[in-house]
Amino acid sequence: MYTTNLYLENAIAGKSDEDLLQLSLVASANENGVVFNNNKGDKWLPCPNQSTNKPPSKMKEDQLYDLTSLKAISRGNEAFVQKMVNIFCDETPVMVKEIEEGIKSGKLDKMRETAHKMKPSIDNLNIVPLKQLIRDIELIEKDSFDEKRMIEKVDQLKHTIKLVIDKIRVEYPG
Repeated sequence: MYTTNLYLENAIAGKSDEDLLQLSLVASANENGVVFNNNKGDKWLPCPNQSTNKPPSKMKEDQLYDLTSLKAISRGNEAFVQKMVNIFCDETPVMVKEIEEGIKSGKLDKMRETAHKMKPSIDNLNIVPLKQLIRDIELIEKDSFDEKRMIEKVDQLKHTIKLVIDKIRVEYPG
């Protein structure tokens, strides 16, 4: 049986660093497999009995993220991992602001779209506290929108992203 990380590594064997950069931004894994969206349609690769919705067994309770999947995608290329960490650290706070602006302006479509773009990064870095939260933001409907609760969720998102960035910058000062 494949682990998700080994499966990801095997699924992308032979790809260039540029292709890997594109894939890692849009790849997501769950208990059923891996989806790569290359803007030409999704490519589904089955991976039974695996889940990234739970922390890996070696992940400590206070650990905010786990780069195992990202490192598997990189196939040992530390420059690639550094590049992906830099992109995450630079782009994610901007996306959080876009979500906040969507709430303030009532543009739920923009908020949902931005949350959808953030989801693969959160999954690839295995930021467990945000996995369900970002999906809740992505799937909010106008008739169930509660501005106060959404502001609380986005505050939690912003706080956790800041903690992850602060901590990951120690490991990858880039």
